[in-house]
Amino acid sequence: MKTKLRFTCGLALLGAAATAASQSSVSSLFNPSRSDSRNQFNGKLWLAVFVGCAMLLLDARLAQGMSYDTSTTTVSGSPNPSTSGQTVTFNATVTRTTTHSGTGTPAGTVTFLEGATTLGTGTLSGSGLVAITTFSTNGLSGGSHTITASYAYNSSIQLNSSSGTCTQTVNSTLNVTTIAISGSPNPSVTNQSVTFTATVTHSGGTATPSGNVVFRDGATALSTNALSGSGANATAVFDTSALAIGSHTIAAEYAGDSNFSGRTNSVVQTVAGAPQVQTRGASFGVQANQFGFNITGTSGLVIAVDACTNLSNPVWSPVGTNTLTGGSSYFSDPQWTNYPGRFYRLRSP
Repeated sequence: MKTKLRFTCGLALLGAAATAASQSSVSSLFNPSRSDSRNQFNGKLWLAVFVGCAMLLLDARLAQGMSYDTSTTTVSGSPNPSTSGQTVTFNATVTRTTTHSGTGTPAGTVTFLEGATTLGTGTLSGSGLVAITTFSTNGLSGGSHTITASYAYNSSIQLNSSSGTCTQTVNSTLNVTTIAISGSPNPSVTNQSVTFTATVTHSGGTATPSGNVVFRDGATALSTNALSGSGANATAVFDTSALAIGSHTIAAEYAGDSNFSGRTNSVVQTVAGAPQVQTRGASFGVQANQFGFNITGTSGLVIAVDACTNLSNPVWSPVGTNTLTGGSSYFSDPQWTNYPGRFYRLRSP
């Protein structure tokens, strides 16, 4: 504001001098025939010209002295290159490159950006004409990243803004160590819903595997499901009741992402026909004062048995659970004497 005021005053004085000069011929400025008052006016006019020029020269010097000093900002990342999930520390250095306005140490904050996205900030600290700050992150994905360190002008120390950039290379070297898949229940029976769960796990870093898992039955794609999770583990889940009777090799294929390589694993899912109740033979009926019967089917099947007393308006109650061993299992109802008649059904638990 002071600089602007002095320029204005100097220009005003010169303007006044020029206006006065236009109203009087130059040859008459110091004409002895003029009255003393006229000579006094001419002397004041030349004084105004002199003062105006002097103020303009002074203002130019003041303007140079009052402008903010320039600065430079540099930034570097360490380590570079880095790997996905690894912590990278960016170091920013702000240097005062001119000292017209002072010799103060750069102060304030530096903003670290990738493109228009702010990653973080750091507070400068230093001595002399140099100050530094740091910012750390482990969230950079695989690939090349242009990181900018931006220093805003600081009026309190009369220092202009500046910025610098560096290229940070992040290598995707963390591999998925396992992809596990399981089906539940296994074995299952025809038309029964089976849940397949694929779990993707890595061995290092802090990033979480992302992307999709494709579930296949042989060469046939059954479903594509997104991974979700945190830390080292992420899972994808797929349900189906459409598997036919027989043996199915269900594969889970993970294609990988910018941080992790892909993996594939599989599980054999057995789908059996519906279990059967053997209503003939010595095993059917009352045995050792308990009513029971044999259930046959695929070994390993878990069968739940429910009972009710009225098929017109059935209210089913669980009465037992059997696992088929060697293709069969014997079921007995310890409560059969409490009912004059009872109906049974088999189901998966």
